[in-house]
Amino acid sequence: MKGAVEAIVRLQHTYSIDEESVANGRMTRTSVTSPKLTTLDCYLLGLNQAQLGFHDYAIRWLEVSLKRFEEDERNNQPLFVSKANILDWLQHSTYHRGNVSHALAVSEQIKSIDPDFANVQANIGFYQQVLSEMTPEAVAAVEKADSLRPKLAGDGKYESLCRGEGVLRTEALKNQRCYLETYGNPALLLQPVKYEVIHVNPDIFMLHDVVFDSQIERIKAAARKDLRRAMVVIPGTDQHEAARIRISKSAFLKESADPVIPEMNARIGLITNLNMEVAEDLQIANYGIGGHYDPHYDHFRTKFDINHHQIDAKWGDRIATFLLYMTDVDAGGATVFPRLNLTLYPVKGSAAFWFNLHRDGLGDENTLHAGCPVLSGTKWISNKWIREKWQDRTRPCGPQPDSPEWENGWPKDKPVIE
Repeated sequence: MKGAVEAIVRLQHTYSIDEESVANGRMTRTSVTSPKLTTLDCYLLGLNQAQLGFHDYAIRWLEVSLKRFEEDERNNQPLFVSKANILDWLQHSTYHRGNVSHALAVSEQIKSIDPDFANVQANIGFYQQVLSEMTPEAVAAVEKADSLRPKLAGDGKYESLCRGEGVLRTEALKNQRCYLETYGNPALLLQPVKYEVIHVNPDIFMLHDVVFDSQIERIKAAARKDLRRAMVVIPGTDQHEAARIRISKSAFLKESADPVIPEMNARIGLITNLNMEVAEDLQIANYGIGGHYDPHYDHFRTKFDINHHQIDAKWGDRIATFLLYMTDVDAGGATVFPRLNLTLYPVKGSAAFWFNLHRDGLGDENTLHAGCPVLSGTKWISNKWIREKWQDRTRPCGPQPDSPEWENGWPKDKPVIE
C-alpha cells in the first residue's frame, strides 16, 4: 500500500493531476479513462497519504471523499465509511499543515456528529490551548496562507519536461535532421539505419525501426522470469541497493538466456557502429503505473561523482547508451534531459542513442537524464551500456580537451583508460 500511495503522490506531483477529475475517471493529460472512485476509495487514499506525511495531498483527497459522502447520503446510497472518520483524518492533516483554527473547527464538527468519537474532546482542548498561545496576527497569517491552496505540481525542469512543457533552444533546433546511415557496411546497404539527430553536443539520436515486434516479444519473454526490483549504485561503493529514485523491475540477460539476445547485441553493434565486445549485458526494465527513474547519469567519470569504482579497469567508462523502447506508452514515461530542455517520447521499435562522454573522456554532465513516471499503461525498455575501450574507430579522441571540467585539470583519483 505504501508504494501505491507514493506512486499516486508522484503522479500528482509530476503531472499536476486534479483529484476531482481522477475520482470521476478522467486522467489528466491523457484521453485514457478509468473507473470512477468511490467515497471509500478517496477516503483510503487520503488516509494513507496522511499516515505517510503527504498532508497537502491528503487534505485534497479527503475533501473529495467528504463531498462524495454527502452526495451518497442525499441519494440514499450505501455508506461504507463514516463522516466522522473522514473529518478526523482531515483535522489531522489540517493541523499538520499548520492551520490550527481550521483543525479546531473540523474537530468541533466531529463532536456535533458523534460526541463520543475517539479523542475528539482531547483534540479540541489541545487546539484551543495552541490557539491561546498564538497572536491573532499569527492565526490570521496561517489561515490566509492555507486558503491559497498551494500548487502541488512540481515546478522543476524535470517535472515540466515530463508534462511536455519544454522547448528546445533555437540553436539546437537548427541541428535537427534525418538521414540514412550505412557506415559503408554492406550489411546495411539494403536497410540503412534511420537516424534522427535530436541534439548535437552532446550527441543524441533517435534510431527508428531498429527491431521487429517478434524480437521484442522474445526479449520480454526471456526477461520475465528474472525480473526483480531495480537497483542503483550506492554512492562511493561497488554495492547496489533498491531506492525510491528508481521504481521498476529489471533483469540483465546474458547471451545464453535466449538466441534472440546475441541477435540483439549484434544488431546494436551494427546500427551504432560500436564494438559490443566491451558492452555490458542487455538490461530489460518494466515500469508499471508510477514507475520512474529520477535524474541521473549513466557514466561515472565526472569531476564530482564518487562512483569511479564502477569504471572498469579494462573496458573503461560508459561511452554510450542505447535505449530501446519495446512498447508505446499510453501516457507519461518519456525520457527527459533536464539540462537540455529535451523530451523524448517512447515509440515502440525505436531507440534513443547518445554519447555520455566528451571526446577527452570525461563525462558530459549535459547527459543528465530521467525516466518520467508512467501515467497510464506500461513501459518496457531494454538498454545497452557500451564501454569506451576500442571505440576509437567510431568515436576517436579529440586533439584537445573539450570538457569544461578540464579548466581545473583532470579530476584527482579518477582512473584514466590507456
